[in-house]
Amino acid sequence: MEILTAAGLTALLQVIAIDLVLAGDNAVVIGLAAAGLPAEQRKKAILVGIIAATVFVALPLVIREVVPVLIEVGDDQEQAARSLGGSGWQVFWRVTLPSIRWAVVYGVVLALARSLGEFGAVKVVSGNISLRTQTATLAVEETYANFQQGTAYAVAFLLTVAAVACITAVSLLRPREDAS
Repeated sequence: MEILTAAGLTALLQVIAIDLVLAGDNAVVIGLAAAGLPAEQRKKAILVGIIAATVFVALPLVIREVVPVLIEVGDDQEQAARSLGGSGWQVFWRVTLPSIRWAVVYGVVLALARSLGEFGAVKVVSGNISLRTQTATLAVEETYANFQQGTAYAVAFLLTVAAVACITAVSLLRPREDAS
């Protein structure tokens, strides 16, 4: 199948979406736990479980970036905003979030990079069905095992380009600070 056709690009986007969704190692446990449920409940349970697993896996990466920034910024501005009558949500949206936004962005980029490279849990949960539930990392493994090194390297290169594009976008969008 040609990658530059509409079907090829659609399949690639589906593979990337599956990579992003099935990032959690806990997805294996969720899949096994949901196996005994009726079909309708199983679909809902797996969807909620995968989202929860992804959040639990990604959250430490975001926290690792945000906590040092929160410590450095301190809470003086938040206390001033509260003393001027700001509600909790107003203080969060207008004071706290703007001061930590780049740390949050970096944490999300780290979570994205981790999810793009996820292999083990995804292989177990997704079913590894070609062009349906097969993720890019699984496609690399399968094509390499089938002695299609060119295809494996091409897909691995696309994953690398996606990761570098995210990092580059964050670097370009971040405002520059003058060294005074």
